[in-house]
Amino acid sequence: MTRLPLLVTLAVAAAVFVGCSDGGPVGTGISGASGISGNVVSVDTGSGAGGAAAVGLKVRVSIDEVPGLETETDADGNFAIDGDFSGAVTVRFTAADVSVAQQFDVPDQSNLVLEDVAITRRGITVDTVRLLGFYGQVSFVDCTDGTILVNDRRRVANQFMVQLSSGTVLSRGNGQTLACADISPGNFVAVEGVVRFTQHVIEAVTLIVGLPPPGTPPPQIEIAFHGRAVVINCPGGMALLDDPTIGRTRLRLSSDTIISNGNQQRIRCQDIAVGDVVSGRGTINTRRPGVVDARILTAQPPPS
Repeated sequence: MTRLPLLVTLAVAAAVFVGCSDGGPVGTGISGASGISGNVVSVDTGSGAGGAAAVGLKVRVSIDEVPGLETETDADGNFAIDGDFSGAVTVRFTAADVSVAQQFDVPDQSNLVLEDVAITRRGITVDTVRLLGFYGQVSFVDCTDGTILVNDRRRVANQFMVQLSSGTVLSRGNGQTLACADISPGNFVAVEGVVRFTQHVIEAVTLIVGLPPPGTPPPQIEIAFHGRAVVINCPGGMALLDDPTIGRTRLRLSSDTIISNGNQQRIRCQDIAVGDVVSGRGTINTRRPGVVDARILTAQPPPS
């Protein structure tokens, strides 16, 4: 398959940040709401006392390009803000005498989940940026590189570079498994993944081919997860995974979580060991985005 020329690759990569939405980042009301949610874990005012825990501390979250659109973190540091915006938007965090901002590029009618935001006078750091509910139309496919260019749904679309990997789950809306070669320009796709700003790509965790469902994405969305177990707290029903692709994932385990080993045998939470390779599916709530509720989980020792 023809490779994307280098010049075009760089231009499209830049579009992930700059965007080209109708009427600028805020748009013109062509489509419904996009959303940005997350959880703030610490605020450092630079006083020398270190970063204060964000639990119970109110942090105002606003978007510079949309005056009046703002919210506050709840008692657990979670926030969610939505409205008619897309493309490059500046998200501002204000707490006490600290006000810092960072630009994110938001596909139309998608949800960006900013996990574990730490605020300092120098700016913010975000542990993982997950992209949920991004529906768009394929404009170019290069299966040799695993690269797909996807336009969002505005009349003058933003274009996003989606990177496939061996771990990306490709399917149709009916659950039929697909290969990259089954994806064609013009297809509508739903993308979930992790945004890599330094690489100018969205690393796809799942990609589903099919028409977008009516309405806006639901507040609770199913996602895939995988990683190496670094913390297992069975009495507390919690687990922490780490993976170089997805980043850090916090899981909530319950009596409804189906846990098995590599041989598809049912096991208990206590049978999971630190260092095990864990994968599965669960739901993440964009209103309380800090934890994935694990529905199906497979744990097995790392390959020797």
